[in-house]
Amino acid sequence: MRKSTGSRPSDLGIFLFILTVLALGAGALRKELALTLMGGVLLAVLGYSVIAALILWLIHAKRAERVP
Repeated sequence: MRKSTGSRPSDLGIFLFILTVLALGAGALRKELALTLMGGVLLAVLGYSVIAALILWLIHAKRAERVP
């Protein structure tokens, strides 16, 4: 069986979280609106993705319980 050399989805989530924190931190530290806005947009995308994944998990977990 071949091993996968690709990255895991959790790696992308961690990278996006680190990028968001760095953008917000750098924007606040340097008082730059562009970096702060970029961090805010990334935070919104990350939050939307996490909430959507949790909702889908809840929907499918309930369906899986009903399968005989």
